[in-house]
Amino acid sequence: MSNPPVQPIDDIAIQALSDAGAICGDCGSEPGDRVCPDCERCRGWYVAALRAAGWAPGNEELTVEVNRLRAELAQERENYQAYRIGTEGAKAIAVRHITDLDRMLTDTIDDRDRAQEIADKLAYAVAPEEVIGEHSSMNCPWTNAFELITPKADVDKLRARVAELEGPAVEARAALAALCYDLEDPGSNALGALHLISRVTVGVEAPKDEAAQVLASREAQIMRRCGEFVRDTYDGEWADDAASTLERDADVRERGCPGYEKAYRGESEAEHRLANCANCGRPRASCTAP
Repeated sequence: MSNPPVQPIDDIAIQALSDAGAICGDCGSEPGDRVCPDCERCRGWYVAALRAAGWAPGNEELTVEVNRLRAELAQERENYQAYRIGTEGAKAIAVRHITDLDRMLTDTIDDRDRAQEIADKLAYAVAPEEVIGEHSSMNCPWTNAFELITPKADVDKLRARVAELEGPAVEARAALAALCYDLEDPGSNALGALHLISRVTVGVEAPKDEAAQVLASREAQIMRRCGEFVRDTYDGEWADDAASTLERDADVRERGCPGYEKAYRGESEAEHRLANCANCGRPRASCTAP
């Protein structure tokens, strides 16, 4: 059987048959391949048979179809190009958005770290680590510190109550100090109560009373008794030195430093105010009589 004639326009139809997988059956050609002569002959027969049966379009109609397909292919290429450009633009926008998100995340982490640092400072300002503990899965020092904080309303009430008690406490201190001052031996209970009242009224503005002088005299009395005990119980130079030191400290506590006036002579006001006492070694302002 001779080969059918192949016109130039039929070559397009043969290529379409090849793309569709039409082969002779004797070779291993893949769809689209045109390397087997027998396959070429078979495809030529297919085209000739279709034309003879009137199924295949004429050359003009086939040309129109080819042009239509080419136009569709060109449009698809344009669509793909537009899609690629749009995709690249969307990718650039996405990259910028991701960069912004990374920066915002970094800022958020920094803000969180600063907040944790400030919260730690506040918590450990309320109570030490021994009281509120450290951060762990079972402990939160922030919560512990919060539970220890007294609400402002309660603090205001406490301050108001303290202010109410300060006046009577100062009056009681002055009255008890005057009583102890007048008595030769007011007793340990009265002196102890005066000591406690003086401690709780430190810093309260009030007229000066005899409380500090009475307590200083009591401390000086105890020091002198200790000095007498050392002299009576022990012998030797060290005992005399210890007793003398106690007696001198008693005088300093009760009347102020005896070397104060002597050291003051011949010095300017600035030198007197800044220098320490040559006798007791304390600042001049603190070695005066109470």
